[in-house]
Amino acid sequence: MDRAGAIALLILLAAAIVPVLRTYLRNARIRNDFDYAMQVVAKEAVKRARTDYGVDLDYSPDSIERLDAMLETIHQAYSKNPLSESELILHTLQWGAYIGESLRKLHPGKWQRDSEKVGPGTMPFMYHSGEQAFPRSWVNKRIVDGPFDSVVSKFYVFPTRLT
Repeated sequence: MDRAGAIALLILLAAAIVPVLRTYLRNARIRNDFDYAMQVVAKEAVKRARTDYGVDLDYSPDSIERLDAMLETIHQAYSKNPLSESELILHTLQWGAYIGESLRKLHPGKWQRDSEKVGPGTMPFMYHSGEQAFPRSWVNKRIVDGPFDSVVSKFYVFPTRLT
């Protein structure tokens, strides 16, 4: 193989390896940095809201109202045909991550896998003040219980306790 061919082959290999390496490093960061993982989940939620429900989410407080209306649609479907446990977990994870990331825009904080107060696997959003919010639980109650458990009211009321 001549020099030009070797260079071309090297460029092709680099073009193939770089995306794989980038994906590997991103996945490693997701495994090792829970806060980053929830940010990734929230970004996926934004995409899903747009493609599956025609709802634009932008992390603003107003978008929480649009999310709540979307969750009402999910609640109505759930009332007629309950979701499987795995489907409900997926909804609570995605939309809860989105709410937490929207909260972060107003009050700095960090995701945790577990809550010392509530228990393992509860995934609280921890404010710097030490207060905890549980947006996944908010979403679960909204889907299961309906409009009486609005995520909007929790989004606006909970942070006022921080001041």
